[in-house]
Amino acid sequence: PGGMGKTRLAIEAARQLQATFAHGAVFVDLTAVTDSTLIPDSIAHALKLALSGSAVKHLPHVLRHRQLLIILDNCEQLAAGLTWLSTLLAAAPQVTLLVTSRERLQLAEEWIVPVAGLDAAVELFGQTASRLTPTFDPHKEETAVNQICQLIENHPLAIELAASWTPYLSCTQIAAHLQKDLDILETTVRNTPARHRSIQAVFDHSWQLLSKAEQSALMRLSVFRGDWRSEEAQAVAGANLFLLRGLAEKSLVRVWANGRFDLHELTRQYAAGQLQAAGAEAATRQQHADTFFDLAQRFDQNKATPEGPALFQLLHQGLDNIQAALRWLLESGQANQALQFVGKLGEFWFWGGVSLRGCALDRDHSGSFRSSG
Repeated sequence: PGGMGKTRLAIEAARQLQATFAHGAVFVDLTAVTDSTLIPDSIAHALKLALSGSAVKHLPHVLRHRQLLIILDNCEQLAAGLTWLSTLLAAAPQVTLLVTSRERLQLAEEWIVPVAGLDAAVELFGQTASRLTPTFDPHKEETAVNQICQLIENHPLAIELAASWTPYLSCTQIAAHLQKDLDILETTVRNTPARHRSIQAVFDHSWQLLSKAEQSALMRLSVFRGDWRSEEAQAVAGANLFLLRGLAEKSLVRVWANGRFDLHELTRQYAAGQLQAAGAEAATRQQHADTFFDLAQRFDQNKATPEGPALFQLLHQGLDNIQAALRWLLESGQANQALQFVGKLGEFWFWGGVSLRGCALDRDHSGSFRSSG
């Protein structure tokens, strides 16, 4: 997602690498460019080149002997029209392009460098908080700061936005707000780019670049908890492999080495808001519950067959989703269905040493089970 620090990383990379390029490095901000045919003009302007004709035609020729690093920042809104970059690289082989984007460029020359959450998340929170609140003591707030960073999965912009509340709220209060929604993650700092003034704005920008099918799939994927299989995404969200791939290439779905998928927590919360706004939350959560009920039923029917161990493994991997499914059934007044669900998992609870207490359902919903008996 946006706000991961791609621009800062690109600028720092340029600072460290520019000495290795005979003609240095140039930064080209494409945030305000909405027409990909204007990229050559933007590069020429950044290089202070006065071309006698079309930049599309003449710039590759002008740069053909230059050893140069060109940083193209914020390209996601131009991704569909970037094939000219291949022309530039072919004509000017000593030119290197460093491109930041929320989605893949889909060019043969592309080498992808994913940007993940910040390892030094707690340190960044402390630095931001100390700058705004001189009396801030990171040691006293350590537990709550760790909780904040976990809730927003070390997202750099979200960390800075959360830390901006330390003059007004304790870190425990900030964490409590984040457990409910993302509205607190915004700033009134005047020189912050509009697209980074709130997490809502960051995701609004990405949302607008999605097709209707991608929007529909993403908001429905928000009902999953933890990770999930492509087959489950298809059943719950209508997200086939092509849609999952497209969302992954737009940095909105994460793919793990074991072939499972998940959403960054900030992405999930934003998509959940879209699902609620569309009035589709109840139907999607029901489909999610039905999908995992069906898995439990398959296990119950086949636990003594050669398929049993594989089904057990799928249930174990889907424990977070089983918990979410049971919670929905109880919240929506389907206690009898929830009891059937639990019953079909009897051998699973026994084999895996998992209990309803392990699923955190006993305290919140034990009354629902009793009232249904």
